[in-house]
Amino acid sequence: MAISTSRIRFSRVSRSRAPLFTEWITTEADFHTLEPGWRALCDRSAESSVFQSWEWISAWWRAFGASRELRVAIVRQGDRLLAAAPLTMRPLGGARLLEFLGAGRTDYLGFLLDPARPDLLKMLLSTLAERSAEWDILWLRDMPLDAGGIAALRGALPAAGLRGIVRPWDVAPYLPTTGRWEDYLSQRSANFRSDLKRKRRRLEAAGPVAIERHREPVDLRAALLEAIEIERQSWKQKAGTARMSDPVGRTFFLDAAGALAASGHAELWLLRVAAQAVAFYLNFLDRRRVRYYSGTYRSDFQAMSPGKVLMAEAIHAAFEEGREEFDFLRGNESYKATWTDQCRPLYEAFIHSRRLRSRVATRLMGELLLPAKRHPRGQALVEQIQRRRARSAPGPE
Repeated sequence: MAISTSRIRFSRVSRSRAPLFTEWITTEADFHTLEPGWRALCDRSAESSVFQSWEWISAWWRAFGASRELRVAIVRQGDRLLAAAPLTMRPLGGARLLEFLGAGRTDYLGFLLDPARPDLLKMLLSTLAERSAEWDILWLRDMPLDAGGIAALRGALPAAGLRGIVRPWDVAPYLPTTGRWEDYLSQRSANFRSDLKRKRRRLEAAGPVAIERHREPVDLRAALLEAIEIERQSWKQKAGTARMSDPVGRTFFLDAAGALAASGHAELWLLRVAAQAVAFYLNFLDRRRVRYYSGTYRSDFQAMSPGKVLMAEAIHAAFEEGREEFDFLRGNESYKATWTDQCRPLYEAFIHSRRLRSRVATRLMGELLLPAKRHPRGQALVEQIQRRRARSAPGPE
């Protein structure tokens, strides 16, 4: 695992009695000393999500950190952790890219800030500016920012001596679940309601249908092994988008989901037909929200739509248990629109340190390469490649 060995501490003037310190964490040993403070900071911050939890972040690092370097900026007051910029560095086309820990497998990313000290964002960014000789591009993505968060980030960047752009990146559909399931169904179309019943009857015609919900760590692990096998036999495997069937992905999900289940923050739904597991959903339970993270079905059951039947059960449970919302997370896949028309925006930022190398690398990536890839022609090329891998790639229904 490529890790440097420095731990730099900078003192700052503080209004309180104890001074503030910023630290630049680059070793695994120093990173693990953050665990108690990290957990406490996440508990205090209503803006943090399960994807910033120690369980998720540390599991991600163990699985995917071999070709990366830790670059975590933190702010302390005495022994109390007040803020963190959880970052990692990797090479990208000759440039040195800084991005959030968890990037690529995580739907919501961001800085960790004590709710009483939102001003510490500038201090974190100033620490990155002071170490700008060590990186070229700071690419921050999957940030669920509201108007205040966008303004704070845009204001803190120049104040810290950095420059960049903050722009929309994606959307995350969600369904409020504070009412009654029956009221929600009554607001959907008659075709939607009849389609749910029809799909359930079609599954039951193939054999007895059983739906299981696993939360205990041992049970969830056993169910997750069945889910991995379902994914291996799904359209995702053929399309090259399976997350769990490769060895590293398998290790990561068993590690992260198991740790989150132990703290009461994970559940796995299985749908069986004639005792055979044919569909699954892995959800995270986070501050009265259900975060739907991953799911699919066996390709040989596609015509019976087991995914939609199972999704209805999971959403129904969210209503019954008084959850605040069922969060479909990042991506505007068409199947999500059958359940909700509400979305929250996600943002990305491309930031440079004003150094020539940094300015050129950031502009090349943020203004030329990625926009070209996201252009309809670029997307068409990506889709063409995906079609070669599989004849179709439907949603998890």
